[in-house]
Amino acid sequence: MYPNDKHDQQSLLMYLIIFLLSINIGLFIGKKSTTHNEVSTTKNEVLNSQYFNTQYLNSQTINKIYQDALNYLVEIHVKSTKLKFIPFTSNPNPKLMAQESLGSGILISQTGYILTNAHVVKNANFIEVTFKNNRTYEAKKIGEDVFTDIAVIKINRINDKLAQIGNSSLVKAGDFVLAMGSPFGLSNSISFGIISAKNRNINYLKNHVELIQTDAGINQGNSGGPLLTLDGKVIGLNTVTAYDRRLSFAIPINTAMESFSKIIKNGDVPRPYLGMYMENKYPDFAIGQLPNAKALGGVIVTNVIKNGPADIAKLKIGDLIESINNKKINNILELRKIIQDMQPNDSVTLKIRNQNQSTNKIIILGKYPKFAN
Repeated sequence: MYPNDKHDQQSLLMYLIIFLLSINIGLFIGKKSTTHNEVSTTKNEVLNSQYFNTQYLNSQTINKIYQDALNYLVEIHVKSTKLKFIPFTSNPNPKLMAQESLGSGILISQTGYILTNAHVVKNANFIEVTFKNNRTYEAKKIGEDVFTDIAVIKINRINDKLAQIGNSSLVKAGDFVLAMGSPFGLSNSISFGIISAKNRNINYLKNHVELIQTDAGINQGNSGGPLLTLDGKVIGLNTVTAYDRRLSFAIPINTAMESFSKIIKNGDVPRPYLGMYMENKYPDFAIGQLPNAKALGGVIVTNVIKNGPADIAKLKIGDLIESINNKKINNILELRKIIQDMQPNDSVTLKIRNQNQSTNKIIILGKYPKFAN
């Protein structure tokens, strides 16, 4: 169709002008949008680059940490003896039986000192360690601190590729971590996870230090192996699992290194010993004796070791410990923190409540025995 009068020509010209203006406006808006997107993309690229360099764990990063760790990670084979009851026999007494166990450790000294868990080398008669190249060395136990579940063994080997020790007080819940060891004898295994929490005290495990909780896989054979940050530093020693292996825990490396220094100096770490078992959760029998037990706070004595310090001081099952040296305690962890700063043969005053009667009892602390764990 062609315009056939002046009015139609003017209308067509107007439409054309509007059309051209629309195109220019669209191009201008698009250019501004593109520029904004380009700026945003550049900023995001910078942020992502920083994030990837410090936090993001790709396969190359994992592989590098893994290869470095193989230089100081060892598999520990232990032969020991243990008293065991033999089923289906007429002899009611336990018999001394040979057994073998497996764990892990980390080389932390050029002169051959290896850090591991005390329970890995418990009652050991013979210790052998294996490196990644399958070279094996006989090891000697230098000492142990059963209170923290730390032990030191030594081999005759000079090695300059050692574990890099980090600072466990700086790690936070949510940080990525890697756990290494030999779970179920599967040598040099690695697992990935995060720090689930810090400062865990799992009472039924009878641990005496605040543990790092992680969801990185830790199983039998991982004990003594490293818990690593993304820069390859050891911030914990894998130690135990709990609640049917659904939760995993590690000893903070700061705690482990403190025990290491004392073991190297003295051969062991003398720790104070109360000689009793306690419980935060109030058993039914205790609540029956003390209707207001929960309101009172403190901890309940659930067992007393015969001839131990608490037994000598005449503490009894069901006693409620309200304070130690006039300092109120609300749970076992608070009590242990006070005790672990003391020495064997120190005396402590416990405020005890039983049958709604309050008394003070003085306990002379003993030395923490090896059987206690």
